[in-house]
Amino acid sequence: GGTKVSIEGSYQAEGLDPVLERTLKGWLLACWKKGYDVTNRQIKNCALSITSDPDFKASKGWLAKFINRCRKEYDSES
Repeated sequence: GGTKVSIEGSYQAEGLDPVLERTLKGWLLACWKKGYDVTNRQIKNCALSITSDPDFKASKGWLAKFINRCRKEYDSES
């Protein structure tokens, strides 16, 4: 056997636009820490305003995975 490497998760996603990932995650975690409710639409709109990639659509699948990654980080910090 060898070592299994997951292609899902943060490696693949962060590679798409690391600036977007870092900036958006920082904003979202700050909002959650202050107790703000942030809607999926707000996250999507913020992502679209940050990215410089004209092909980036902030799809439902991307959004779900992004929120998941942020929740894991948030839970590990709190």
